[in-house]
Amino acid sequence: MSRKEQTRRNITKKENILKILRIFLIAALTIIIFYPPYLQGLYFEKHVLPTQIIVFTVFIIFLIYKWLKNDNTPFFKTPLEYVCLGFVIVYFISIFAAVHTRSAITEWLKYCMYFAVFYMVSDLADTLKTKRIFLWTIVISAVGVSIIGLDAALGGNIVGILNKFFNVLGVKGSVFFGLFEANRIQSTLQYPNALASYLMAVFFVIIGLLITYDKLWQKVILGSFSFILFLTFMLTESRWAQLLFPLVVIILLMTAPKNYRINAVTHVIALAIPSVVISLFLFPYLSEDTFSIKVLSLLILGLIVTVIISIFVKFIGECLQKIDWRVYIVIISVFILISGIGLFYIINQSVPVELSIGSSEEDKVISIAKDVALKPNTDYILSFEAEAVMKEEKPYVFFVRLFNKNINNILFYGSEQLIRRDFPATDGLRKFELLFTTKEDTKLINVNFSIFYSGTSLKINSASIIDAKTGKTVKKIILKNRYNLDSVIARFQNILLQRSLVTRTIFYKDGIKIFKDRWFLGAGGGAWNYLYRQYQSYNYASSQAHNYPLQLGIETGILGIITLISLIIILIIYYSMYHKKVKRDNNSAFIVTAIAGLFLHAVIDFDFAECSILLLFWSLIALFNNEIIESLDIEDIKLLNLKVSKRREKFSFNEKYKSSITIGIVISMITLYLSLRFYIASSNAKQSFEYLQNNDFETAIDKMEKAINLDKYNEKYVIGYNPISSRPDIKAGFTDILFMKNEKFRSAQKNGENISEKDLSLFQKQFLKAASYIEKLEKKAENNISLTSDLASYCLKIGEIDKGIHYLNMAISYFPFEPSLWHSKVNVYYQLMKDYFNNEDYEKAKEYLISGLNVINEAKEINQNNMNPFVFNEDTVELIQTMKFLKDNWDTDGIYDVNNIVYYSIIDLDVNMDGIPDQWRISNEDLMNVTVDNDKLSIKASGRAYLYTRYPIKFKEGKKYRVEVDINEDREYLYFYVAGITSDVLHLNKEDNKYVAEFKVKGEPDENGNQARIYVDSDCEIRSILVKEIE
Repeated sequence: MSRKEQTRRNITKKENILKILRIFLIAALTIIIFYPPYLQGLYFEKHVLPTQIIVFTVFIIFLIYKWLKNDNTPFFKTPLEYVCLGFVIVYFISIFAAVHTRSAITEWLKYCMYFAVFYMVSDLADTLKTKRIFLWTIVISAVGVSIIGLDAALGGNIVGILNKFFNVLGVKGSVFFGLFEANRIQSTLQYPNALASYLMAVFFVIIGLLITYDKLWQKVILGSFSFILFLTFMLTESRWAQLLFPLVVIILLMTAPKNYRINAVTHVIALAIPSVVISLFLFPYLSEDTFSIKVLSLLILGLIVTVIISIFVKFIGECLQKIDWRVYIVIISVFILISGIGLFYIINQSVPVELSIGSSEEDKVISIAKDVALKPNTDYILSFEAEAVMKEEKPYVFFVRLFNKNINNILFYGSEQLIRRDFPATDGLRKFELLFTTKEDTKLINVNFSIFYSGTSLKINSASIIDAKTGKTVKKIILKNRYNLDSVIARFQNILLQRSLVTRTIFYKDGIKIFKDRWFLGAGGGAWNYLYRQYQSYNYASSQAHNYPLQLGIETGILGIITLISLIIILIIYYSMYHKKVKRDNNSAFIVTAIAGLFLHAVIDFDFAECSILLLFWSLIALFNNEIIESLDIEDIKLLNLKVSKRREKFSFNEKYKSSITIGIVISMITLYLSLRFYIASSNAKQSFEYLQNNDFETAIDKMEKAINLDKYNEKYVIGYNPISSRPDIKAGFTDILFMKNEKFRSAQKNGENISEKDLSLFQKQFLKAASYIEKLEKKAENNISLTSDLASYCLKIGEIDKGIHYLNMAISYFPFEPSLWHSKVNVYYQLMKDYFNNEDYEKAKEYLISGLNVINEAKEINQNNMNPFVFNEDTVELIQTMKFLKDNWDTDGIYDVNNIVYYSIIDLDVNMDGIPDQWRISNEDLMNVTVDNDKLSIKASGRAYLYTRYPIKFKEGKKYRVEVDINEDREYLYFYVAGITSDVLHLNKEDNKYVAEFKVKGEPDENGNQARIYVDSDCEIRSILVKEIE
């Protein structure tokens, strides 16, 4: 065989290998693009790690393919590729400034995964066929997600079949769950807002494909897909995504080539309308349990209409495209005007509301209420027409209450009653007016119409708010919409004052405080979750900042923000260049619009916390990046034209290319190695828990030790691994297993069993190993609430009291508004006090007792910066009242009654600083006002109201109890009552300067305790209240 022939064969062989590799890579990438949304959006690490392993493996094969191909093109061709790499770099840098190294590495690995997918899609989508394969994969994946979501909201038949199918394959439990919650579709992404953003983006991709196809079957399929997606989008009831949609349409209008802008927008609007209309009819029928024929009819109708539109919309759009733009300004203006008028009309069409209670029914409150946004410090009149009927004489037929809501009420619920009026029966329809004044902090007024008595009914014809000064109607109150759109309207009404938005503004304010403290390098991936509790304005739980740029800034500092801004600017610049040069109809305008939609929604929510959404985001950018490579000249693509030195010219293009690939392979192998280690460690930890459940302690310890060695950055494997996400109380870290093993040994020794020297020696070695692990963890405790609280628990268990208290104080400083941590602190002091007291070291016992009571003032000081001041929980209050009793009776014989005390008042226990001791609440603030004055409870009463216990008191059946109230003056009216125990109120009689009563618990008390009440009718000062068990 000649050398020439041999060379030809080698080239052919290489081309065949490259062809096979390319087919494999496209197939693998198609799978990678397709499945992430189905695994809870890749939100959880148990799904992310296997995906990373797959992606990095495929990327290494891809880089080998690039090496063999050696196509004489730069490894980085466009600025977008550099920016994508920039995200990887800034997340890598942030590891060195991270508050939690493990989370920072995890986030860096995610961005390495995004880069790998971005680069592969960008490189392999070099033909129209491949590009469409990727686009169709994105679309089909989204359609599957939508069908599963729709099915879950309409009976769940398909989901049931799918779960049974996976069960047959050996998968335990339900693969698909949590798809439809609170009457909102969230499908496999398990978050309706993220699902809405995802579907909105893919909807624009579908429209882009539809415009480029001419065959009937293609239009039918894509039209059907558009209906399914947009219907699901509407049924997510995501307010901000739906409000964002018109803005995204405007972006499409700006980005589409001039010669088919109207055509593009016509496609979007025409194909969205059927889904919008059908969704309005479907809302009342959404149910995860039942599916009706009417629903099926509506779905088929909507599908048929959308398909017909999809067939003819291109022709319509092309015709409309020919109309002069000035005509469109008029048409759009008229359309907006008519739509606005129509929407206003639909929203404001009301029907009378009827409330009624039958004569045979029990008395009960039935209400209808609406929130109305009004100006503060303003006089208004509530005007309404009503007909009130009662079948027999009652004190009143209906009553109207107006409640004031300020920002705190919106955030934490509750309200302040401004006014209440009772109204009698009417002779037919009658007009009523109620004057009221809003407060200085008023944001909303809740207008509440109610009936209570049996045999009464109320019909409200109309209601409105009138400005008392001008006499003009400022708000028409729609109690019931004529078209049954109340739930839809409620989601958008007063949207700027709804809790979700107000909460987000608090998140952003707190997030900016974090960014200010760590603005340069950031605090590493996952930093928000470790830091936000130190900065939060009140005790909320949110593992995400609900704002991608803010979260990026917190995690990567100003470098990350610069990288993000660079991405936006480069996208705008290069699309502008592309837009000028390329005039043909293609998908690029729709792809860029989809990218914009995803990003804009991520600014107001945490969509990008789900890896599947960011994978879609970067895949779409990659497809656009490929368009840039294909359509623009290399000189257009260059960001900077820099001269290359002669010395650098010596470094050949081929060497640069292969060096880039070599570096890529090395980094990919490192990321693959780390992902594998984390995944295997996770598997070992899971196996450890399974062995622990079977009481196989040694294998459990061995498996957990392997997990620790594989994943040294995950402290949870050492001190608090939670194997079951729904049961955070279950922990199975290395130390937890050792403590369980210790309990087993103790139990065996109690039962007279001997523990071998070998077993004891092994146990001692294991504990020494645990101690060495703990010593390393202590260096990582800063800013880690979970670790510090676990270290506190560990130290207290092994008798290192001072260190345990130190870590507990650290934990409280990291999460100051959490009552459970304060309980832990009080409990530590209580137990120490108890141990020293029982060992007759009274001086030390009193020292810890005083420390325990001082926690009250510490908590008060913390609450001064709390928008929603907390109170101690029930168990904490029980410990404090015991300690308070001991302190007050330390030098008297009364101290021996401590075990009989079931309630003891602590007048200065007002941690939330509302003026009322935290042990008590008031029945009616209009009749009673309570303040704390020099360790006395000062009561101003203008009627017969009562105090009642915040936490129920626990009584025992058959036992006798004595109530003692120390009050400042003689009085006749003073009564005590225990709900469910005393048949009537107990009159308290004066005895030795105290008012007392005794009672016996005859029936079975509530296992959770019974509420106690004290009734007073005039001003007084209470010094103490005590309830104790007596012989």
